[in-house]
Amino acid sequence: MSAFSQGGNTATGRGALRSNATGFRNTAIDKLLGRGMDVDISALSQEEKAAREAKEKLLYTGFIAQDVEKAAQSIGYDFSGVDVDEVGIYGLRYSEFVMPLVKTVQEFSEENDVLQDQINNLIELVDHLLKKRASNH
Repeated sequence: MSAFSQGGNTATGRGALRSNATGFRNTAIDKLLGRGMDVDISALSQEEKAAREAKEKLLYTGFIAQDVEKAAQSIGYDFSGVDVDEVGIYGLRYSEFVMPLVKTVQEFSEENDVLQDQINNLIELVDHLLKKRASNH
C-alpha cells in the first residue's frame, strides 16, 4: 500500500506535501500548471537545475489512496481517510489513520500479553518436568 519512488512524480511527490494526493493528482497539477516532461531543461537557471536534480534524488514514501480504499473495502471497513473529489481525484487524510492504528496496537498488545503468559506457563511446566526427571535419576 505504499509508494516508493525517486523524484517528485509519484503518489507522494510534488503536490502530496500540499494535498496528500496520489500520482494522478500530481500529473493533473503539473498539466494545469504547465509543468511536465516537455520542460526545456536548458532554459532553466543554474539554481532551478540544481533544485530539480536535488529533488529527483529524494525518496518519497506514502500510501496510495486507491490501495487504501481497496484494503478498507476488502474487510468491510468504512474508512473516512480516503477522499475522492467530484472529478475522481483521490486524496488521503493521514490524521484519520491515527485511531485505527492506535486500536490495532492495543489489540496486538493484548494478544502479545496472552501469548507471553502462555510462554511463561510452558517454561514453568518444562522446568517442573526437568526437575522431576532429574530427581528420579
